[in-house]
Amino acid sequence: VQFSVQEAGLDLAAALRAATAVPALALGRTDIGHLAAGAKANLVVLDGDLAVTRVYQDGDLVVDSHA
Repeated sequence: VQFSVQEAGLDLAAALRAATAVPALALGRTDIGHLAAGAKANLVVLDGDLAVTRVYQDGDLVVDSHA
């Protein structure tokens, strides 16, 4: 996402779709690629510079760069 926005010039919404919903759709997966009830709670938290600060897998915090 960071590269797509900062280097390739995509807007943030397009970069997020390209990193989430588009691959999930290509894989035929409806349980990933979006945040909604019933979807897997896998997500990446970015800071204002679009650097990764936290990673959650199945709702559990697995990476915290602030720790």
